[in-house]
Amino acid sequence: MIDLVRSRWPGAVLLVALTLSSSARAQPAEQTAASAFDEGVELFEHARYQEAAKAFLKADAAVPNAEALSNALSAARRANDHLLVATVAKRAVAREATEPDLAARARQALAEASKKLAAIDLACEPTPCTLTLDGATTKAGEAFVLPGNHQLVARGDADAQAEESMTLEAGARYRILLHPVKPGETSKAADVAQTRQPAESAPPTRPEAKSEPRRDRVEPRPLSPGWFYAGAGATALLAGITTWSGLDALSGKRELPSTPTTGQVDDVRGKVRRTDILLASTVIVGAATAYAGLELVQWGDASVSAAVAPGELRLGARGRF
Repeated sequence: MIDLVRSRWPGAVLLVALTLSSSARAQPAEQTAASAFDEGVELFEHARYQEAAKAFLKADAAVPNAEALSNALSAARRANDHLLVATVAKRAVAREATEPDLAARARQALAEASKKLAAIDLACEPTPCTLTLDGATTKAGEAFVLPGNHQLVARGDADAQAEESMTLEAGARYRILLHPVKPGETSKAADVAQTRQPAESAPPTRPEAKSEPRRDRVEPRPLSPGWFYAGAGATALLAGITTWSGLDALSGKRELPSTPTTGQVDDVRGKVRRTDILLASTVIVGAATAYAGLELVQWGDASVSAAVAPGELRLGARGRF
């Protein structure tokens, strides 16, 4: 049994340390999201709507959050930035399965914005190839652009390339297929099919009220960071005591004479049992601390304010994700 102590307790302490480390690493994304959300609220309050929308998008990218995306949509519409509205709306529509109300609102916003934009479905043949739109790499598929002249380029293997300059109209939809050819080969014109923008199937809604951005967050977690640090400290203390106990047990074993008495053997066995109990306590406290850090602790350097109304709890804008 004493040999098991030597092999078990260092590994258990390492496991606890790695678990606590993973908990600490999980926090930057939430902190980034909270900081960007608060920045978006402040920018919105100063009527800097375009910047506010981008800040809310950044918050949602760090930690997907329906309220951040809803605020981004409101800010983009206030900014009258149709391209930004389309960007936000497409992201919201993609979450229809989990956020149907937000997706319905986004579809309405996209239907309105698309009247001021050109929609293109860009692809190339043969594949694979790299597509660029106005000098920026883009993926094949649907995208929205401002009306006007645009440069479309497709690059394939062996320096194959196709380039088109097209003037796109607002409210129109284009399906464009580029054909990159190798140097010396006869160029092939792009296949272009144009249709008017189809009517959206979303039911008509009243114009969106110009309300302040929603500041709701996910419900705050019940524990403050102090609980996590206290648990981490207790785990470290237990790990230290377990280390000492294990070394003491090993030392007791080495000091046993060749023909030990029953009392001497019982003394060493008692030290081993003590070490086993300490080891189990260290693992339990460490695991509980790690779980609390991941699921129960409200992280962030600002306090969460709350306003209680009948049937609801609303968190202040300075709360953290």
